[in-house]
Amino acid sequence: SFLTIADNLARALACEGEGDGLRQGADLTYREFQRLLAQEGVEPIEAAGQPFDPYLHEAVEVVSDGGEPGTVLEEVERGYTYKGQVLRPAKVRVVKG
Repeated sequence: SFLTIADNLARALACEGEGDGLRQGADLTYREFQRLLAQEGVEPIEAAGQPFDPYLHEAVEVVSDGGEPGTVLEEVERGYTYKGQVLRPAKVRVVKG
């Protein structure tokens, strides 16, 4: 799906190392793809640092420390909404609370 493509581009951008030209190309592609999704009403769910919301977030791990209890510590996979409805919840690590 389109979201899988976006996820794979995001993972490629997160990798460190050689290949600056490839990275720049992937970055441009990712930003353009995000712009097209937004034009169609698909928006990313902001997760990191937010209070855990089971409607918007899917907890894949609960950690005992690292932040405010009951908040999202880290986004593992981005979630999206479509015209205000959850298309896919964000997969997150949550601080135990």
